[in-house]
Amino acid sequence: MEPKSIEPNIHTLIISDVHLGSVISRADALAELLNSISFMRLIILGDFLDNSNFKRLNASHWKLLTLIQSFSAPESGREIIWVRGNHDHATADTMAHMIGASVVDEYIFEIQGKKFLAIHGDKFAETVLFNDFFSIIGQKVFAFLQHFDKDARHIVKILERSHNFMRRVSSRVARGAIKYAADLKINYVFCGHTHKALEKIYGQGKDAIHYFNTGCWTYAPSAYITIDESGEVALKYAK
Repeated sequence: MEPKSIEPNIHTLIISDVHLGSVISRADALAELLNSISFMRLIILGDFLDNSNFKRLNASHWKLLTLIQSFSAPESGREIIWVRGNHDHATADTMAHMIGASVVDEYIFEIQGKKFLAIHGDKFAETVLFNDFFSIIGQKVFAFLQHFDKDARHIVKILERSHNFMRRVSSRVARGAIKYAADLKINYVFCGHTHKALEKIYGQGKDAIHYFNTGCWTYAPSAYITIDESGEVALKYAK
């Protein structure tokens, strides 16, 4: 049965940073959204999986994967594009094959003469060696808390927000993405990676580049992008 769409005429829906396998992944909330709207194309903009340990996927995570797999059925008439992220780069091909998604490092498409680029954004977040070392240590501490302190969700959320604030600087990703998009003559560029939803316009007139960050699905409100059949883009939020 087709969902009763609360947002009609969605051509492309973009989500990122779901981090399935993490205790803070809001898989149920995302499944609720996907069940409530109609769309032609779903772009998973990286870090759909938190890591390569599939044993960490719980029942709600598998339920979401099964739902997305149903979108790839021929009778669905939908397309699923998985853009690799830094967390799921090694596992995207395997899982995407299971759910019927096409895997790419970046995705360029056009709607009504507008040119769009979807790229995770981690390639633009270059850091010095010290910060890379700090990130590795932080990720190990974060993984430890996820494994042994599953009920302390508020603590994990605080750590995740702090980690992303320090490590995944939104302005750095935006600057890199804008420059990259300008070289490719792109009108709209979408990134994830920073977990911070953002919308900005660089330049004016026909040369303007619209930058969007899709936020994440690890705390509420979670963000997503819709593009309608005329190519109009909107950044939206789900509780």
